[in-house]
Amino acid sequence: PGDQIPVDGLIIGSGRIEVDESALTGESDLVQKTPGDTVLSGSFCVTGQAAVEATAVGEESFANDLTRNAREYKSEETPLQREVNRLMRVLHLIVMFFGFLMVLGFFVLDIPLSSWLQIMAVITGTVSVGLLTLIILNYSWGAVRIGQKGALVQQLNAVESLSNVTVLCTDKTGTLTANKIRYADTYPTGIENEELQRLLSGFARSASSTNKTSEALIEGLPGEARAVSDEVPFSSARKWSALSLAGSGCYVFGALEMLEPYLPPISEEVRGQVDAWSDQGLRVLAFAGNDAVDSLHDADDEPHLPQLTLLGLVSFSDDLRPHLQETIEAFQENDVALKVISGDNPQTVAALARQAGLPGDLRVVSGPELAQMSD
Repeated sequence: PGDQIPVDGLIIGSGRIEVDESALTGESDLVQKTPGDTVLSGSFCVTGQAAVEATAVGEESFANDLTRNAREYKSEETPLQREVNRLMRVLHLIVMFFGFLMVLGFFVLDIPLSSWLQIMAVITGTVSVGLLTLIILNYSWGAVRIGQKGALVQQLNAVESLSNVTVLCTDKTGTLTANKIRYADTYPTGIENEELQRLLSGFARSASSTNKTSEALIEGLPGEARAVSDEVPFSSARKWSALSLAGSGCYVFGALEMLEPYLPPISEEVRGQVDAWSDQGLRVLAFAGNDAVDSLHDADDEPHLPQLTLLGLVSFSDDLRPHLQETIEAFQENDVALKVISGDNPQTVAALARQAGLPGDLRVVSGPELAQMSD
């Protein structure tokens, strides 16, 4: 786990792994690889262990081929450039047509050479060379103006491309927020708050790998690491992680909606607390356990959770980026619609979006709702 796959190859032996291919495909879902399956360079092993027989290295590998194609220069024309090119083609056709007539007229009508040259000069002058020059000058001045604002223009026509944007899709974490997660509070269910915090701190410190959420727990709660007998690392596909602590059962930490199938019916008090925190823009995660079960994998070595007992809720805060409201107001003033796409709880995302300055009548669509929609 954590190793990057350096070559393309085939899994041999009896090993099984789950691979993150998001750097290659853009999809964050983990892909399971069993003996005989192909693995690609540039992807990462997230869980499991396997031996791989190399089939392609260096320039022949998938990652290098992808990089080589991505570096190819592609010039996209803007609407103005397409209109100007269309106009220039029409003008050229007109010039060619009248020029052909004037060549015939020179021989048939016996037009004096001086008059013929004057007429040809008028016809060829129909094509405006200065038009292209003016467009380039305007693009250049626009790039200078944008550069003065601290942005980099890589292609001149990007100045016009920017002015044609009507919808901007943005992430939440690291875009609306400063990507700094802080532990906020806990809500125990069935145990004392001190015990819940002790278990949470031990869980975060005992995991083999950390993320920003577990780092926030380590920073916010004192505690000690414990011996681990089994583990399921966090993945964006599952939205939970689990540890089996030697002699103490197993504990799971993740999104409440993903753990709900393994929990008894959630009380109204718990749901009310989740809604209250989400409406404040806090990220809410659930902590559950089973002190009688140690195994977190089934007979096929696939991650599998037993029935769990909810031990409590944990809230985390996200700091909004500085000057965010002024930026969003500028987009709104220019009639650019903002769409926030995030993997976090929909209520939390909506609350943060409102805090950032998006209009109050936001429509929130969750992942399960999207999955049931047609293309």
